Amino acid sequence: RNRNAFCAVRPPGHHAGYNGLLDNGQARSCGFCIFNSIAAGALHALEKHNCERVAIVDLDIHHGNGTEDIIRRYPNPSRLLFFSLHLYDKDLIPGYEFFPGSGSQDDSAHNIINVPILPMWHGPNKDSMGVSDNLRSSQTSSPDGSVKNATSSSPLMGREAYKQAIVQRLLPSLRAFNPTLILLSAGFDPALGDVGNSKNSGNSEVGMDMRPEDFEWVTSEIMKIADICCSGRVVSVLEGGYGSYTTASRNAVRDSAT
Repeated sequence: RNRNAFCAVRPPGHHAGYNGLLDNGQARSCGFCIFNSIAAGALHALEKHNCERVAIVDLDIHHGNGTEDIIRRYPNPSRLLFFSLHLYDKDLIPGYEFFPGSGSQDDSAHNIINVPILPMWHGPNKDSMGVSDNLRSSQTSSPDGSVKNATSSSPLMGREAYKQAIVQRLLPSLRAFNPTLILLSAGFDPALGDVGNSKNSGNSEVGMDMRPEDFEWVTSEIMKIADICCSGRVVSVLEGGYGSYTTASRNAVRDSAT
């Protein structure tokens, strides 16, 4: 009856895998993800509503490792596309990783596209911050989605890198996949000041700086593809988005969602 819906669900779910929480050495989960709503919705659309192809677009600041785990097990990968845009910081500082420490590479065989972005705390104006000399080079994403080091130039960071990834990686992939339905793992923790994108859950070092108008732009760009491919059918499912310890920042989560 409706082309679009926003599902304000809690708890979030994209870290919950096929068997629940992940702890396999490659990726792990937190206890606040119990049921993977977005994956359940995608499989329900495929099997019960006869959707030909479903695309899951994960815009949360953390890699949707649980969703990827489920997608890998689906026997017909040509009917599913999974795209995750997230911060990735692992081993640049010995012993530190930005949760969950996965999502550095694509998996073309399973229609999985991972776009890792370097956190802003590794920006060009930062000092070594404890990083050893051989790890001071900037980290960037190669065209195939893998993470590499680059010494010749600094990669884009923050909202500029986010928007570039949408234009260069997401939109062409969505159009080529030609989905019957698009599902958004709508995480708003990329927002400026959100504890979800900060280092060690503090606000002293932020990893991303998205504004409400940026989320509006991303959604509108996805809707343009949906209008072409699937009569505008897009369903958003709330994932992360926590604010900080101030009322103003909690209001920013509200503004980003609306």
